[in-house]
Amino acid sequence: MKILTIIIIVTIFILEYIVLSITPIYLAIAILIYSILAFTVIGNRRSQKVSIRDGGHSELARRIRSHGNFAEYVPLAIIALGTAEVTGVSP
Repeated sequence: MKILTIIIIVTIFILEYIVLSITPIYLAIAILIYSILAFTVIGNRRSQKVSIRDGGHSELARRIRSHGNFAEYVPLAIIALGTAEVTGVSP
């Protein structure tokens, strides 16, 4: 428990001196796109009257998969971008 507390304190101390300028912009854009994809899937589910899976509708299946792919891959890209920004990688 003491080690975890020390790690948290050190992490907070380090993060106080790190200023991210690029990552939050891309994170905000990603959140906006994710929300649009989620509401698109919700709207399509309601119009097709499907609550589980895709109900055999190819358009709904495509929208569900694009939402899922975004949810799977974008967080890793945001973490990589933040890590590159923190470490000072130049373009």
